[in-house]
Amino acid sequence: MGTKVKKPYDNLDKLCVIFLIFALLASSYLAYSNYYWGIQQSERAQTLESEKNSLQSHINILDDEIHDLVFEIQTKIYEISNLEYDVYMKKEEIRLLKTRVNDLEGELGITKTRLQETTYLYEEAKPYQERVERGLNLQDYYLLLGDNQDYAKPIILQYLGLSRPTEPLNDEELWERGKKVYNWLSDNYEYCGDKGLRVGTTFYEFQFYSPDELLMSDNHRCGDCDDFATLFAGLMYASGVPEDKVWVVCGSVPEGGHCWNWLSLSSNTYRIDGVCSENQEIFNFLGLSWGIKSAYYTSTKENVDCFSEYIPKLKMNPDEYYSLI
Repeated sequence: MGTKVKKPYDNLDKLCVIFLIFALLASSYLAYSNYYWGIQQSERAQTLESEKNSLQSHINILDDEIHDLVFEIQTKIYEISNLEYDVYMKKEEIRLLKTRVNDLEGELGITKTRLQETTYLYEEAKPYQERVERGLNLQDYYLLLGDNQDYAKPIILQYLGLSRPTEPLNDEELWERGKKVYNWLSDNYEYCGDKGLRVGTTFYEFQFYSPDELLMSDNHRCGDCDDFATLFAGLMYASGVPEDKVWVVCGSVPEGGHCWNWLSLSSNTYRIDGVCSENQEIFNFLGLSWGIKSAYYTSTKENVDCFSEYIPKLKMNPDEYYSLI
């Protein structure tokens, strides 16, 4: 038998097989590496996405907190502005009160005598008649309508639930303001003849009052028609109603001379007679009385009066006086 001779391509085939196996292994390794890398990248992407969402959520929370803080800052600024305005108004009120005190001391000519080192007695005062000529000079009387700062203002502001004088925004608010003041007169004021003012030990008799003096002159609050009209107007002014919206009007009714008020809305002027707010007693038992008003101030805009006819002869507010005849 002869010797088998290797063919050159036999070795080549083996090399090709080995190469193919190596290539397959390499390809498998690369494919597995890419697959494993892809899984890692996917997991990392999910982790980063979760972290991003968490950070964005935190950012949103911080944005909301910033928004709330900005709103709180704006609210505080508004509150501070209101407080500054209140301080300004209090200072202005103090200034007016001091001016009022100085004017009264000069006008009344008060001399003070020291008693027991801390007590002062007002021994003499300029008679009220010198200011108003016992109420006969109505051109002077109308100036007194502005005396509502010292005592009338805190009373009516507390009754209306206002922290400071406030002008009504419209006719409805003005009408309702008048209704509340009218009812205040009904609850706190009675009809009586003209009285006077006691200053120290001296008593001065006179016809007309200013709003402050009406409330301060006597523990028992009462007055006649001009007093009711003056007090209604003064309380309205003290609450913040402009002076051209409320007038004191004097003239006559079938029973004789009389005074009342005009309330001027944008569309009409209505007559408001404060005397009609007093309860007319019908029943009295053991000091308990019951009565009805001569006229009720309703939410419907109409004249509030209790006489069949009113003839106006003059009208006045703190700044203006007009004769109507």
